[in-house]
Amino acid sequence: MDTAAAGSQLPDTVRRFPLLVRLDSAAFAFADADPSGKDLRFIAADDKTPLSFRIESYDPGAGLAMIWVELPELLPAGQTKLWLYFGNKDAAAAGTPARTYDPLYRAVYHFPGTTEDATANRTPLDGAAAFGTAGIAGRDLRLTGTAPLTIPAPAASITQPDGFTVEMWAKPQATPGDAILYALRNDAGTLTLGLAAGIPYAELQLPGVAPKRIASTGPLGSDWTHLAVTGTTSALILYVNGQAVATLAEAVPVLTGTAILGGAPAPLPAAPVTGTSAGSAPTTGSDPAAAPPAVIPGFVGEVDELRLSNTARSAAYFQAVRLSQGTGTPLLRFGADEELAAGGFGYFGVIWKNLTVDAVAIIIVLGIMAVISWIVMGAKSRYINRTVEADEYFQELFRERRGDLSTLSANEQSELRHSALFRIYRSGLAELLDRHAEEHNPHLSDEAVESIRGAIDAARVEETEGLDRWMVLLTIAIAGGPFIGLLGTVLGVMITFAAISLAGDVNVNAIAPGVAAALAATVAGLAVAIPALFGYNYLSTRANSVSNRLQVFSDRLVGRLAELHRRNGLGAIPQAGE
Repeated sequence: MDTAAAGSQLPDTVRRFPLLVRLDSAAFAFADADPSGKDLRFIAADDKTPLSFRIESYDPGAGLAMIWVELPELLPAGQTKLWLYFGNKDAAAAGTPARTYDPLYRAVYHFPGTTEDATANRTPLDGAAAFGTAGIAGRDLRLTGTAPLTIPAPAASITQPDGFTVEMWAKPQATPGDAILYALRNDAGTLTLGLAAGIPYAELQLPGVAPKRIASTGPLGSDWTHLAVTGTTSALILYVNGQAVATLAEAVPVLTGTAILGGAPAPLPAAPVTGTSAGSAPTTGSDPAAAPPAVIPGFVGEVDELRLSNTARSAAYFQAVRLSQGTGTPLLRFGADEELAAGGFGYFGVIWKNLTVDAVAIIIVLGIMAVISWIVMGAKSRYINRTVEADEYFQELFRERRGDLSTLSANEQSELRHSALFRIYRSGLAELLDRHAEEHNPHLSDEAVESIRGAIDAARVEETEGLDRWMVLLTIAIAGGPFIGLLGTVLGVMITFAAISLAGDVNVNAIAPGVAAALAATVAGLAVAIPALFGYNYLSTRANSVSNRLQVFSDRLVGRLAELHRRNGLGAIPQAGE
């Protein structure tokens, strides 16, 4: 929505504006969307916050659709962007039609073949209605001048000091003369929006006082014209095509009851019309040359987009209505189609698109932790497997040779290079050689046996430390992964609720994507911790088994070496390097 373009300037920001989005085959690929339009999704400028919308009409055969979208704000002299996603034909229908309009609307009538009110109030018009096919936005209401419709209370009631707004698009069937478009009357006074010699006017009449009228400067044209009247406790203002054309400095009283669309319930007073009110400044605008007759016919023509508000809408609002709903206006522009919603990855794509910067950073950290834990698990598993296989081969040789492995072939030594038991055996054997060399006695003393035991225990401790090396990284992943992920989730939820607070849109469609993306951090933390937990328990069990085997072998080796070399003497002791 480009309000910086020529002819599209707004005097001020308009918030919670129901924007009319016209889709035609030149701007929208109907063939790529579901035939019913249920896969449409409108997203705010942040490309994250879903917007409420209402599909008034959707005809892929004709290549035309009329959709109302609640725009959080429309900026003056700038650009406001929103996104339209489509193409997932399996998606459920979305949008919250009643929430497309702010609570200050009492009734909104699009006339899509019915007189149903589009707001949550659901106030229908009373009376027989006929509909046309070429309204300002889809279908419209045809008024005959003799069969008016009534708008029940409280939709039509005027309360103070809130103010009110009555607005509609009108198109006369022929050259307009005198006609009433809208009238609200009770004992407190009468408010009328009508035509006098084709000139739009707004009139306020209080009991016992001559009616006071404000009017436009020119007659109604043959095409669609937007008419609106607002009132407060200080002024009545008439708008034509988004411009304030006349002002009456007169308080509008509380008027309750039903209103008449396209006629008057009773003859209007024949009192003379004046351009000023008692004790007030002169009105702006021009008055008709003559007072209306006692009985004025109803409007003959078409009416569309009738809206009643419990507030006096701003000049910027009426300019936005003219720019967004009028034909041939330069407000709305379409960009080129991009990829399918969520990059074609469904739910995971939605989550990825809604990740905040902090969540992405935390997920990257968790990804690094996951890779490290997987590398550790793979390396430790390979290390333990090789150790167990080599130890089994060593034990087989140890049994066959009754503990004397003083001479080994090159092939046997290659097979035993990963054996922890063999390394412990060599450590004990080396200590045994040193003791025999020092004592020059084939019989080992008690001190020599303890020295051998110490060497074997030291080798066993080194092997046990080798089995446990880097396992601490798995415990860090198990304990730290979920907490780091939880931190990302808490931060993501905080940011989501802060963004919703700023946007002023509290609904599940606005909350769910951000919360789902925030929970992705916790999922990532669990994805790190769960494999690490299983891997740690498995590797720890196997490492403990190897460690226990080392303990048992160490105790047996001390006794076996002492027995062997006490019996055989130095002649059976291998030399260094053998």
